[in-house]
Amino acid sequence: MKASTNFSNQKHRFWIILPSIVMLGFLSGCFQYFYKVNRSETLTSESLQNMQESGKYFILHDGVNVWQMEDVKIGNNLLSGQINRLPEIRRATTITQSKRYKRSSQLYILNEVHIYANHRVRFDSVAQIPLNSLEKIEIYSPDKGLTFASWAAGVIGVAGSAVVLATIIFPAGNSTPPPPPPPSSGSSSCPFIFTYNGDQLNFAGEIYSGAIFPPLERDDYLRLSEIKPIENSYRILMSNQAREIQHTNLTELYIIDHPKNAVGFIDKYGKPYTCSQIQPPTSAIDFKGNSLSELLNSADDISYQSVPSAKDDDEMDEVILTFKVPQKSTQGKLILRARNSLLLDYSYSKYLEMFGDKLLGWQQKVSKRSPGNLQKWSIKQGIPMSVYLEKKGVWEFQDHFETPGPMAFKDDILKIDLTGIDDPDIKIKLKAGKLFWEIDRVGMDFSADNKIDIKVVKPFMATDQNSLDVLPLVINDDSNYFVQPEIGDEAELLFQVPELENSHSRTVFLHSRGHYQILGDQNLTQTNNRFKILRKPASFTRFAQDNYYNLLKNAMN
Repeated sequence: MKASTNFSNQKHRFWIILPSIVMLGFLSGCFQYFYKVNRSETLTSESLQNMQESGKYFILHDGVNVWQMEDVKIGNNLLSGQINRLPEIRRATTITQSKRYKRSSQLYILNEVHIYANHRVRFDSVAQIPLNSLEKIEIYSPDKGLTFASWAAGVIGVAGSAVVLATIIFPAGNSTPPPPPPPSSGSSSCPFIFTYNGDQLNFAGEIYSGAIFPPLERDDYLRLSEIKPIENSYRILMSNQAREIQHTNLTELYIIDHPKNAVGFIDKYGKPYTCSQIQPPTSAIDFKGNSLSELLNSADDISYQSVPSAKDDDEMDEVILTFKVPQKSTQGKLILRARNSLLLDYSYSKYLEMFGDKLLGWQQKVSKRSPGNLQKWSIKQGIPMSVYLEKKGVWEFQDHFETPGPMAFKDDILKIDLTGIDDPDIKIKLKAGKLFWEIDRVGMDFSADNKIDIKVVKPFMATDQNSLDVLPLVINDDSNYFVQPEIGDEAELLFQVPELENSHSRTVFLHSRGHYQILGDQNLTQTNNRFKILRKPASFTRFAQDNYYNLLKNAMN
């Protein structure tokens, strides 16, 4: 029995360590993204129309300057279009000879068409360029082959490290499957937010993740850690990078000026907090009693993700946290740094595929349901992160953390009412579907909130990818929406920078509100009725685990 228990613990250690190795593979550059350049010496009306329908962004090189070219047309052997200055935010990135791009900040590269012409043009004019003066056309697109090869090399390297670990951790004759490769297709997301620091674009995260139906429209508060004032303005790029229609109702900045020894937070209700004494849990264990303290005590991008469950296991993952409470504390501030897994994103896209050509009708039907009904289903499926507090031996539900999306870790906070608890230690339980969340850090702060100065700053300028003014659509919470229906649709937002006192530090959040609709493949036919089964609690979690094992099976064949 002792040997069996020891093997179980060491097997779990392997699964705990493996995500760390994979993350190190990402950080060291094993998992890289590449683009390819498709070159042509001619441009036809048909090819131009195809580019425009796919939302391409046209950049003209006239031999001396580089311009943005809009309303591009072909007629009478001329290429015509409006010449505008190329936005500075587009100039921020230098394309390398390796044709490698940063997924965190350079996704827009994949949407560009570069036209090279031996013909000088002028700013703010309608250029007419003879087709015979075109030198070349370069169309940037993902190089899936090279990217996959890079991932494969990374997976082999990671798998090699895992094998070394396995030979140390596991007795001879025992094995465990590797993690599946990251799904690269069929996924969805929500508006991507980039900030500009004067040198480059930085990916900040996603907004209103999970608001996939109009009744689920919600407020989102995204910390903008890398943003810096440029000519007394904060500059943000909001971009659609997925096959979905994004509806943004409101964008504004919440700017918190606070003492330098504190950190600013905003919860999902829009309430600001300061934290100056964040403490890690004295104990952190998973649902099998294995310690997670080393993984959860610091923000280091080495995260915990639950162990794949056997067929007879509970579909839900639970993490039990113990915190030491200062005397006379009546509330605590629970801090979570986490993101959703790519598997959750991938599995939902597979779920939508089951509806085939009936998807749009189903989405319209679901959109008529109440927000409470949809939220209840989501919680029962383990999609948000539910929070429980132990009181007199009974777990009582407190609240839940909204889904942050899979592309970046997000800092979040919830207030926990400790009224009536006299014990020096409290226990918090985090509960979600297995494999749905990656948790980087958990902490709790019992300090009193500092006096803060919070300013709500509206954008003073908002222009889309066609240089159209969209400010009236994003400045108020009303019935007017800025709609981004195509991949590559963008909006550049500018905000005035308020004065900061020397004795204070500043934390900036983007407050947004909106929802989005995921676009499925209408050419598919409805092939099965399993989606009806997913009405049961935790059934979507089981569906996602089936996808996980299918990915493993395909990767090992």
